[in-house]
Amino acid sequence: MKARFKTVLFVCAALLAMPLLSACADKALEHFNQGDAYSEQAQWDEAIGEYTRAIELDPEMAAAYCDRAIAYGNTGQIDLAMADLDKAIELDPKLANAYSNRGAAYIAREEYALAIADLSSAINLDPYLAEAYSNRGWAYFNEKYYESAIVDFNAAIELDPGLAIAYCNRGWVHYTKGKKELAIADFEKTIELSDDPVLIHAAEEGIKALEGNQVPQ
Repeated sequence: MKARFKTVLFVCAALLAMPLLSACADKALEHFNQGDAYSEQAQWDEAIGEYTRAIELDPEMAAAYCDRAIAYGNTGQIDLAMADLDKAIELDPKLANAYSNRGAAYIAREEYALAIADLSSAINLDPYLAEAYSNRGWAYFNEKYYESAIVDFNAAIELDPGLAIAYCNRGWVHYTKGKKELAIADFEKTIELSDDPVLIHAAEEGIKALEGNQVPQ
């Protein structure tokens, strides 16, 4: 089955508590925090504006590039997202979320081998990053490394039992492997956990296909 549910997770960078060196840096942090507030409300254009102002005031704020990339990604501007993530990694090579998000961007481009490399870097830097395991599992699935995908989805769920997308995508792996009961259980868990209509629809479609012995289109 061709991989069809391509939802991936982006994760926001966190600024470590540190003394602010100037009023300019203080203002940059205000804009960064406002950008995150807009992002939480999925107000992506407003978030982009706030992160851009933060970067103008503090061009070395890696987290602002990382989080602006999320907003770009959610508005379909993948090239801009990639450029921001490249810059974030240049400024802070140990920023796990930047590698994780660049991996997610590579998945959006269907460049799965590059995604696996970046997501592996993210996991090496932060082995508790559930989203990175989930996204790498999806990349493995698309490369037909089904057992590796299952291992990663299991790890994501162990780290974050409420991560609905990991159940949904693990369900598609089980579906592909012909494990009907396991697939249905994962799709049902997705519906139980998620409030995302796109994710719920994907899970419902999977159950319907399995119960009717049909391959989803």
